[in-house]
Amino acid sequence: MLIGSYAAGFILGGVVVGPIIVASDHKDIRAMGEANAVDKCLAQNGYVRRDLTAAEMQALNASGKTQREMLLNHFVGGGTLDTLQTRS
Repeated sequence: MLIGSYAAGFILGGVVVGPIIVASDHKDIRAMGEANAVDKCLAQNGYVRRDLTAAEMQALNASGKTQREMLLNHFVGGGTLDTLQTRS
């Protein structure tokens, strides 16, 4: 009886509790899967992910559409704010 109760608890816990935990984190799980897929695709094409610095994020958030595109192209190309050449 004890063994059957233990086994039933284990199975029921895995079948009921497991999906509840997964469902509560489904957005995070999906976002991580999407990021991993992008990283894999970029790596196959010779790119490496780099997290932007706080200053780079601030510059992007404060810029308009045209300047934002220019900054993103610069960052994707491996540049930083320090290596950015401002246009006169």
